[in-house]
Amino acid sequence: MFLIEKMKARGLSIQDVADMVGIDQSAVWRWVNGKTSPNRMARARLAELGLYDNREIKDVPQMQRQSLELVSEQLVTIQQLLKDVAKSQEIEEALRWYVEHDDCTEDDKYYYEGKVRAMRLLGDRE
Repeated sequence: MFLIEKMKARGLSIQDVADMVGIDQSAVWRWVNGKTSPNRMARARLAELGLYDNREIKDVPQMQRQSLELVSEQLVTIQQLLKDVAKSQEIEEALRWYVEHDDCTEDDKYYYEGKVRAMRLLGDRE
């Protein structure tokens, strides 16, 4: 159980923990949000209060790295989707241009108009 979960389980606020440890509440806020870790004195006091486990605080930077990696992967996926949408729009414009020109047969027009409609339907589903 992490510090914030232990605090909630006991009904302790950031200010409560800061008062018990004898530090400023901004330091506790930084611990809870993974910005920094408690110094040796604070760790000892938190351990006395049953609010600290070495393993928990050390894992915070690793969790932040994992979160950043996940966000990075999601960003790559979003960028690929945007490229796919742009490509789809280019294809639709090319098909429309072809259909609007006189050298296109009536059968070709129906074929390409069907393609444009199918692309729109597929786009609406995603």
